[in-house]
Amino acid sequence: MELTARVVHRDVATSTAVVIVVGEMDALNCGHVESVLRSLLAEDILHILVDAGGVRFCDINAMRMLSRVHRELRGVGGEIVITAPEAVHKLAELMWPGSSPDRPAVFRSQDRREPEAAPVPPPPRRHVPSLRNLRQSSRSRRERVPVASPRDSHQILERAARLKSELEAAREKMLAQARTTCAGLAEVHERLAALHATLGERPERTVTSALLCDDHSHHETADRMRDRITAFTGRSG
Repeated sequence: MELTARVVHRDVATSTAVVIVVGEMDALNCGHVESVLRSLLAEDILHILVDAGGVRFCDINAMRMLSRVHRELRGVGGEIVITAPEAVHKLAELMWPGSSPDRPAVFRSQDRREPEAAPVPPPPRRHVPSLRNLRQSSRSRRERVPVASPRDSHQILERAARLKSELEAAREKMLAQARTTCAGLAEVHERLAALHATLGERPERTVTSALLCDDHSHHETADRMRDRITAFTGRSG
């Protein structure tokens, strides 16, 4: 199975990168993509957008590899965001039902195909071919065959800029979700702390509670959740 992985954007200042993956990715060759991702991690690149719009096939082992690298990036404050065609997007939904910060966010992309070369018109038919013109006609035929040229650098830069914008938007969305989750957890622990305090003030309470937590521990946890909100706010922008 053919598979290519190219880094089309790398910005050390913002710790972001864009990797384009094209081909068929399975257990036998997904190590190539993993090596590219780990090389970026070694360069302190923390936020990576994997543009898998050109992936025609992806198996469970390849998705697990992406999840494994994502968890390592999460451990240092980063993440992987994936844009993929419908088939890969459905596989991600089956493997990872529901959102979780420990799994890479997967967004559906438009199916893309590489532009095909324009057909070459056949040479004009000669009713009376001559030996003198035969060699010239063959040379002319060869000259008409188009030579594949590299993609225009301007188009690559535009695409990299677009993918970087998508990565930033996805990152801001994940940070907003994290802030909302931490705020909700802080409120829950404040309520638990109030409940513990109420139970502790009951005069008829004679048996020592078997719980390993109290109002102080819940207050501390709520404070930690609020500290995380501040940390996530500092990462945005």
